[in-house]
Amino acid sequence: MIFMLAPAPYTVFAGAPSGNVYQANQFGIIVITSSSSADQVFLTNAGCQPLTPFGAYTLPPQTAWKPAVTSNQFPSDQSGLNSGKLMSCRAHFATMPLSGLIRLTFVNILNDVSLGDYWDDAGFHNMGPITINGTICYPGPNNVIGSYSAMVLAPGAMVDVFVSLSATIPGGAKFYEGCFAVPGSGQQVPLLSQSLGINTGLGEGVNLATGATDQTADLSSITGTATGTTSAYGSSAICAVQPITQPVVVVNGDSLEAGTGAGYDAFNNLGPVAWACSDLVPCLNTSKSGKTAAIDAGAAYVTTDYANAMSARLAFYQHCNATHFFSCLATNDVIAAAAAATIEADVAIIGNRAASIGLVPVIATIPPYTTSTDTWETTTNQTVTADESIRTAFNTWARTTPAPFASNVDFCVAVESTPASGKWLVSGAARYGTSDGIHWSAAAAAIAMQKVNVASLSVTLPASVVAYYDTFGRGVKTTQAALDFALNPANLGKEVHLGSAVINFNSTADQAIALSGPANYAVTKVVVHDPSIVLTTAQGGVYGAASRASPLFGTTTTTPYSDMSGTLAHVFSGGTTVRGPAASSIYVSLTTAQGAPATATVDVYGVNLAD
Repeated sequence: MIFMLAPAPYTVFAGAPSGNVYQANQFGIIVITSSSSADQVFLTNAGCQPLTPFGAYTLPPQTAWKPAVTSNQFPSDQSGLNSGKLMSCRAHFATMPLSGLIRLTFVNILNDVSLGDYWDDAGFHNMGPITINGTICYPGPNNVIGSYSAMVLAPGAMVDVFVSLSATIPGGAKFYEGCFAVPGSGQQVPLLSQSLGINTGLGEGVNLATGATDQTADLSSITGTATGTTSAYGSSAICAVQPITQPVVVVNGDSLEAGTGAGYDAFNNLGPVAWACSDLVPCLNTSKSGKTAAIDAGAAYVTTDYANAMSARLAFYQHCNATHFFSCLATNDVIAAAAAATIEADVAIIGNRAASIGLVPVIATIPPYTTSTDTWETTTNQTVTADESIRTAFNTWARTTPAPFASNVDFCVAVESTPASGKWLVSGAARYGTSDGIHWSAAAAAIAMQKVNVASLSVTLPASVVAYYDTFGRGVKTTQAALDFALNPANLGKEVHLGSAVINFNSTADQAIALSGPANYAVTKVVVHDPSIVLTTAQGGVYGAASRASPLFGTTTTTPYSDMSGTLAHVFSGGTTVRGPAASSIYVSLTTAQGAPATATVDVYGVNLAD
């Protein structure tokens, strides 16, 4: 039995040479029962770190699996589902040279905007397992350079499929992804979130029919749109090994960022933020029409899981090692006449959820909302709506870069006729700035995108994270304590190492030991060991707070340490203790110092309460 550390808890790895599908447990550990060396090489190439070395390849230091193409999309009810076999051809542009192994991440999840939740159960959306075959083609749609087959996506699953490329796709080059998706009997496939449907101008196409056939070997025959759908299915992200400091942008918006009114740019991107990313910075655009901040904040709908409305996307962002999160919601909340304070609170919740997984949140202002009697040819014939005061209040707040946001992007000022006019810019031509008073035109979107400075996006990681990548290079941001816990098979039950410090036993000052570990833990023992001299005089205890408050484990101010000699250690355990993460430190505080220079190491252990 071999233990391996996977890139994230519950991640599924499909495509192993043996045909086995591997899934990490809640600790990020894969237990391999197969002795297949080919499977072991496959998993290490996929970024897993072997706990029992067998000489296979692992990722280079300070690297991670990150998106490396344009047009990464997530399924939603914006495009819906279909119950037939779906043959899709999609176009991407490489944001870096692609060669060797690439990772395709698939999700079998539907985001229902009307409920603000993710549904994957047969009782609601009649979803079930999907079987997929696929190819990567370059330079033409019939030049296959990589493939996979018979991958099964369980409902609600996020599955990684690793494909070996036989040729290099240059950075900036267009290539094609083919996917043949077959749902279970009477069940459906969630379609990718593309409000405009497939981009036939770049050679995309779909065929949908009960009797549709696998055409992944030659995508050139898939042209146009099929009856009943204009949307495709395929991977939600195509990733390659990149430096951990490579920015990856997430766009969380509504139809303004999903392309309505403005359409595609030359690289198959939708919306000003993704346009600004171009083919230079990878972008995960999970925007969709009709979405409100209230939905993602989980405040508007009382359903079983409504508080987790963003949970599936947050897991997706983290799995793709995203770095920056652009919050572009609020227009639909304004249209619904929600109070400005409510919208602001909801957007702040969304920003905090993004920040909680390590993303840098950026807030955007929202554009004008007007009616017109001359198809927006002039400002004179534009009228702001009754909700204008809500919109301007939100934008005023957003421009202050409120917590937790790190910066703001002022789209509104870029597309207003004059600052604070509340009206769309005009040129004398019909619909120059907007097609309908809500959505920007291609011209206005091109101006708005200039407010996004992708060159300024930087990634700063804590020293502990950098050291972790240096050692393991497997693409997960974590604390050293959490890493120690996951890596040590002895800790797979309950006990976890929470912290350590060298304590001065010739001082009566409070000496803190910082704690970090699982999301929920209790301190169970404190071990004092390896004194620099025999501690014949030092006395004191361990406490849950400074100034000798909250004594732990029945400790007293006269606890001696003279019992430590040779290989013996002093252990505090049993009795009153503290819990984390609220308790982020404990304290060693002596009432009597040793009287001579003396130190000892103190280690803190706890029990994992996260189960």
